[in-house]
Parts: sequence; structure tokens; C-alpha cells
Amino acid sequence: MLDQCGVNDEARCRVLHQDGSFDFPAPTRDSARMWGVFHCRCVGSDGVVKWEDDAYNLIVNSGLNDVLNAYIRDTTQSANWYMGLVDNASFTAFAAGDVFGGTPSHAGWIENAAYSNGTRPAWAPGAASGQSITNASTVNFSINANTQTIHGLFIINNATISGTAGTLFSEAAFNGGNQPVNNGDTLQCTYTLSLASN
Repeated sequence: MLDQCGVNDEARCRVLHQDGSFDFPAPTRDSARMWGVFHCRCVGSDGVVKWEDDAYNLIVNSGLNDVLNAYIRDTTQSANWYMGLVDNASFTAFAAGDVFGGTPSHAGWIENAAYSNGTRPAWAPGAASGQSITNASTVNFSINANTQTIHGLFIINNATISGTAGTLFSEAAFNGGNQPVNNGDTLQCTYTLSLASN
């Protein structure tokens, strides 16, 4: 058989057999995957941990586009990111096309604003290590209403509670199902974002 590869022509590389047939090997390519995990615990006013849970996120299309634009196109990078709460009321689904900026559209869920922080609390990650980045200090929500049910969390680059502007990065539901919070509770959360080659 005869190797028909040309120089720097791997995509068209082929092997000619004696019977006249050709084999075209599959092109080689690298790929990467990005994923994030929220970890939260609810601490009562007495300091007792009521529950802990993880939430494995969906990085939405606007978040993926923001990564490509900021890193590859050298557009303005989002300087700050914030964490918000997803209410269980009327929740139906998360969707890759969910957005905030421009005309907000996340019909499957609403934000829960039942906490006394002046803004959505900032997610302030440290330096990346081992292809992961996370916040060393927890993001804390000071709950100020009774019988609230939290479905999950989201990351956005706008600090305004219930604000409709900004770039939505990710959203997630608690792995253990809906979680209750009450007045006086503190919800303490971390968000770890990882990137790896497949």
C-alpha cells in the first residue's frame, strides 16, 4: 500500500491499497470541557448546620460566548461576578438559551431576593490551580424571610438584586432537591469552575 499524505495535509491523508481502495483515517483534534459546582450549607442563627448540598451547573450560551469573546477576541472582560438564588416558585427548567442582558429571558425560573445583603454577593475567586478556580471565602446570603424554598443558584456579572441586566454565566439546581431557608439563616456557598482537555 502507498501513503498518499501530503506535507501539512493531515485532513486529506489517505492510504492506497493494492486493490485500489483508500482508507481515510479520522482527523485528530483536541477538545476541552468546562464545568462548575456550587457547594452550599445552611447555618441557622444558633450556628448549627441545617443542611449541605451541591449543585452541578449548566454554563449557558451567553456565558460560553463571554469566555470566547473576552479571551479570544480580546473584548472587555467582566471584572466582577455575583451569585444569586433561584426560587422554587413556578420553576420549570433551566435552558442553555437563558439570558439577562438586553431582553431578559429565563422563563423557566425566577430569582429569590429574600436576603438582607445590599447586592447580590460577589463571587471572588482566587488564582487558578490545577485547571480549577474557586472562592476561598464563602459567598454568604443573610436570609431575612421565613419559609423560603431555594431551587438553586446562578452566576451573573451584575450586582443588582432582581436586576435584569448583565451577562448570565451559569445556573444550577441543588442535587438533593429543593432546600428550605428561614429568617436568620445564613447560606454559605462556594463555586468551583474547572476546565480540562477531553
